[in-house]
Amino acid sequence: MTKKGYIFFLRKRGYNLTLQRIILISYFYDNQNKMISTQTIINHLKKGKKNISFDTIYKNLILFADIGLLNYEKIEGQKFFYLRNKV
Repeated sequence: MTKKGYIFFLRKRGYNLTLQRIILISYFYDNQNKMISTQTIINHLKKGKKNISFDTIYKNLILFADIGLLNYEKIEGQKFFYLRNKV
């Protein structure tokens, strides 16, 4: 699926397309087939000077998992998220 397809998926379910959500979708799209921890995402966004709070990131990761955009696995008490290939 294309990046636009994932964005359309979110829009189709009635969610607003905030800049933070687009940044997160883009990050996961650019890192397909990787399991990524919340801390890794935060560190990457800080390097790129993206001002997104931990709470916003975590809230959107959980939302994306709830609606089927992302999957996650819990490893040693930490959640690792990854983009679903088909939604």
